Amino acid sequence: MKKTLSLILASLAVLFLVPADSAFSAEAGNYAEQLGAFVNQVSVWKPKAKASYAYTDLDQDGFLEVLTSFTSKKGAVTNTLFELRDSRLVEVTLSWEKGDDQPELKEKSVPAYYDSENDIYYYLFGTETEEAPVTALSLKDGVLTAEAVEDIASRFEGMAAKKASFGWISTAEHTLNDAPLEQLSELGGESIGGFKLSDN
Repeated sequence: MKKTLSLILASLAVLFLVPADSAFSAEAGNYAEQLGAFVNQVSVWKPKAKASYAYTDLDQDGFLEVLTSFTSKKGAVTNTLFELRDSRLVEVTLSWEKGDDQPELKEKSVPAYYDSENDIYYYLFGTETEEAPVTALSLKDGVLTAEAVEDIASRFEGMAAKKASFGWISTAEHTLNDAPLEQLSELGGESIGGFKLSDN
């Protein structure tokens, strides 16, 4: 069923390919149509070689984002997030400065919490230990925030506990350079199908 859904999304995405310099209109929740914009403008957001990327809807507004994460040989992490905004692909503002230590994003399944009062979803990467806090990733009003959390129970008390899954794609296994649009669409469809947010 999951494979069938990704193929359907991929097929539909090809139908919605638009010129890279064109404005793009898509309805909230129409992931197949939105995927066409990301696939056709892959040069705008593609990460470095041997990086990973995943299609997401972190703020649950019905519009796709593509989250990328790259770890250098020295262990330095670089993350980016692009979203559809005002009918165009836009790089989301990061809450941390360039050169700052960035969180490593690699887990396929993570705990999540929903703050209904402020309408914010938090995605927890890493394992809570005495030596290292977890990273709570959230997207709100065009800003991607990475918050170090040392006490999960206290920080998210009263919020709805959820479970999130991510459909990461490795560029080492599936290069973005000169890849056929149909292939990018199929992989994108699988990634969209892999992103889920459910009650814990």
